[in-house]
Amino acid sequence: MLKKTALILGWCFLTILTLFISFTSILELSQTANLDQTDKAMVSEIKPANNSYSMYMSLPNIAGEVQAQVKTADARAEILRQYLLKRNSPLAPYADLIVNMSDLNGIDFRLPVAIAECESNLCQDGKYPENSFNCWGYGIHSAGTLKFASFEEGITKVIAGLKKFKDMGYLTSIYKLMELYTPPSLEKGGSWAKCVTHFMDVLQ
Repeated sequence: MLKKTALILGWCFLTILTLFISFTSILELSQTANLDQTDKAMVSEIKPANNSYSMYMSLPNIAGEVQAQVKTADARAEILRQYLLKRNSPLAPYADLIVNMSDLNGIDFRLPVAIAECESNLCQDGKYPENSFNCWGYGIHSAGTLKFASFEEGITKVIAGLKKFKDMGYLTSIYKLMELYTPPSLEKGGSWAKCVTHFMDVLQ
């Protein structure tokens, strides 16, 4: 009788222990599966974020490089053209010519533009001798007026003339140029040099 009782109690204990171990194992497995799913979800969420971030970071750099290349290209002619258009100057179509001829002669492209601004409000009608296409005051004095056949010729010859003045040492400063270009301005406190300097600064 005692043996039967002991066997029954032992069997019950082992059964309960087995059930407990099985239940605990199932719980741990389910928690591990949940963690794996959570990790996968986190990885799937993080990866697109990182990829999209990398793409976003690369695009501005590329755009910046393109902009830098455009800006480093010679934009002076376009800047000058926009300036002349804003001032309603008939010289606007010749912006490229002004820059190219200035470079060819080693002259600051702003100088002939600033001179035209001070002499004729950038070649506005009625501000320079009629039919002369000379809106720079170049070669205009009591002995007569130098005339050109077109604005193209005027631009070319005036800039070539400024090159000669440079070779003579008169382009070390605008005030030095004034001594040769328009001596009467010396008696007016250098008004011509101040005007030319101002408009060169505007174009800077």
